[in-house]
Amino acid sequence: MLSFTDYICYEYLKTTNWNVHNLYCNLTQTADNILRFDIPSGINCQLSSLTTPNFVSKCEISAMPILNGSLSYIYSNVDLDNAKVNPLTELQKFYEGYRHVDVPFIHYQGELEDFNLPKKSTLLYGCIFLPSKKLDAIFARRLSPWSLFSVLATNEVDDPNGGTMCFQWQHDTGKRSLELMYETTEAMVGLRALWNLNLKENHMKKRNDSCKSTSNMCWSLGFETYYGILTKCPGASLGMRLHSGPSHLYSPFILTCTLNPIVGHITSTFSTAEPHVKAFSTQYDFNLYSYESKLQIGTELWRGKFLSRTVGENNRSKIQSCTSVLKSVLSTTGEISLLWQARIRNFLLTLGTTAHITKIDPLYFGIHLEYAN
Repeated sequence: MLSFTDYICYEYLKTTNWNVHNLYCNLTQTADNILRFDIPSGINCQLSSLTTPNFVSKCEISAMPILNGSLSYIYSNVDLDNAKVNPLTELQKFYEGYRHVDVPFIHYQGELEDFNLPKKSTLLYGCIFLPSKKLDAIFARRLSPWSLFSVLATNEVDDPNGGTMCFQWQHDTGKRSLELMYETTEAMVGLRALWNLNLKENHMKKRNDSCKSTSNMCWSLGFETYYGILTKCPGASLGMRLHSGPSHLYSPFILTCTLNPIVGHITSTFSTAEPHVKAFSTQYDFNLYSYESKLQIGTELWRGKFLSRTVGENNRSKIQSCTSVLKSVLSTTGEISLLWQARIRNFLLTLGTTAHITKIDPLYFGIHLEYAN
């Protein structure tokens, strides 16, 4: 599941009408959510609170093997009061699993004003880790309805470079998106781009009208290239994505394929789901030079219940509430991982373990408890 802090950051982007799915960096996000999840380390306890519509605080304590913790704060000039979750009916918002690709939509002049948003919607995040005294910070601002600028910084006491900063500028028109990046440690510059091939820009809708699209499939093609000025190390990748449209509400799917031409690595993924019931994802990796390959299979099984809710005076509707999810991943290398997550009122309980079938390694096990208010 998403931590409360990650959930608030995601809600900030969603509230400001930023389509995170229309970026090359998130091309394989759904498959990554299902196949790559973190097993808790030892025993972890976390307390989070949305004290005001613009301010969030979090305190975290971890034990085993050593005692450490962190204290973090988030401030935004965007009203995030809608991020408050009813623990009985909206728990699925926290599940970091199958997320279908949103239909691309266009931005327009005056969009932020129409949604009663500040012209320079801003988010500030800061976190200090104890006892290491490591600092993390994030600055994000909507420069216009089409662009987002962010700065990510980290600083450690023993870092000889005095810290690391990463500058990102993202531009999204709906039909295409562009990302520029600069990272200070290696003086790395990067460029990413993504095109939606079968969408005509003059036929695209605004966000509120995007669900009226009649397209059954959406093809996306993109690339990434970067170069480390200090290390003289280049990199590049090509990627494509095919996903179902609004007509496949009950059988959505996402198919991706990426190629790194420098190292000859090909990765293909396929993900599908029955919303709030189960999800399935598979990933196949193959190297053109060494002929090495790897297959991963991941599943999600959700457990929920239907709750009655009164709509009007005489009408009652049923809404599905997800209470727990079981995630598993098995690979041809013999590694198997299991994760069980459940919410009890405002508490989030996570139990996870990982082991190697073909190796005699100790069983890795962790527990995470989080309280959000």
